[in-house]
Formats: sequence, structure tokens, C-alpha cells
Amino acid sequence: MLAGLMFILATEAATPEVWAALHNGHLAAANHDHAQAIAIYEAVLAHLPHEDPIRGELLYWLGRANYEMGEYDTAKLALDQAIDASPSHREAIKLIALLELWQTPILSLPHTSSTEISIPPNTTWRLAFGDGLGAVTTIELTLISEQPYRVRAQATDHSGIKWRNESQTLAPMEPGLSRLTFSTADFLPMSRATVPLNTIPLWTFSLQSLGESPADLIISEVHIH
Repeated sequence: MLAGLMFILATEAATPEVWAALHNGHLAAANHDHAQAIAIYEAVLAHLPHEDPIRGELLYWLGRANYEMGEYDTAKLALDQAIDASPSHREAIKLIALLELWQTPILSLPHTSSTEISIPPNTTWRLAFGDGLGAVTTIELTLISEQPYRVRAQATDHSGIKWRNESQTLAPMEPGLSRLTFSTADFLPMSRATVPLNTIPLWTFSLQSLGESPADLIISEVHIH
């Protein structure tokens, strides 16, 4: 299949065949055949003009497939190139941030951090946990804001299943200092789960500014048990 694909791409760049090849790569990735997806994306890129507008998208998917294979250095290289080709590629920017996060996971419990972290308004903040960490039961955050905020928490397991606290009252935080506690006992999977929530490696906190003039949110303390 790749030989025929390379012939097509050598003769006609940015054709419907290129889009078809991208689709085939997506299908391979969806079937967890990330090696085949990488081979397809690399074959397309090898014969695609550098200035072709689809190049950034292909590089993003190449980086994502390498990420799924655990080839983080190779993934970051492709994602950096995707951003060079498409500076506003939000998904590539987000995946690079996730790669950097995995390089500094939390490795022991309990965990306490008092380093202030400034989070831009209407964005997300993540915590990554290393393998074999043990059961996480609560995450406590101390937050400082100049504007009212709403914070939502979501967890994602290794298979991509997301967990969310549907029953939690998401009342806005008033300006000033607030303390929030998220307990794993209060979360339910959004689809069929394969592992217990308290072993999930990634937590994402969505930070929604409710003020007329959004300002950064400061995370001043983190306690994890």
C-alpha cells in the first residue's frame, strides 16, 4: 500500500489522494496500529511540498501517533515542526504541553507543593502521576484570584476514558483566596471504564473566568493524598 501511495504523492501533491492517505492514517491510529499510521504520515510528508498548507496537520498527526507509541522525543520533534508550519495549531500546542508534563510526573504520595503557579484565564491546568504511584484519594488546591472563577475537574485513564464529577456543585469562586477539594469517590466515568479512578494518571482542571476583565488565577498550594 505504501509503495502505491508514494507513487501518487510523487506525482501530485496536495491532491484528494493526500487527504485519502491522511484518512487512512487516522483509521490505522483508531485501530491502535500506530506504527502503520506513522508509516503513512511519513510517506505523505516525504513527497509533500514544504509550503503545502496541509503539512502542519500531517506533522501533528505524526507527532500524536509517536506520542501514543511512547516515543516522546520523536513526537515532540514532529509537533514542533507542526507549530512551525501552522503557528496557531492549538492541538499541537496542547499535546506538547502534555508531553512536557509527563517528563515531570508526581512520583510519591502524599504530595505537597507550595510553588505559586500563574494560570491564564479560561485555560486548563494538569497534574500527571507516575506509574506505580498508588491510589489517589483527594486533590486539594489553594487558589487566589482577582476575579470570580469556576473550576471543573476531569480525569483521564490510560485508555482515554474520561471521568467527571457530575454531582459536584460548581459554584463560582469569589475573588480572593479559596480552597477546593476534589475526591475520587465523587467521580463517575463518562463511558465504560477499565480501571479504578484512583489509579488514573492524568487530571485536568478547567479554569473559567467569570469576571468582566479576566485575570490570571494563582495556584498557591497543592496537596494530594
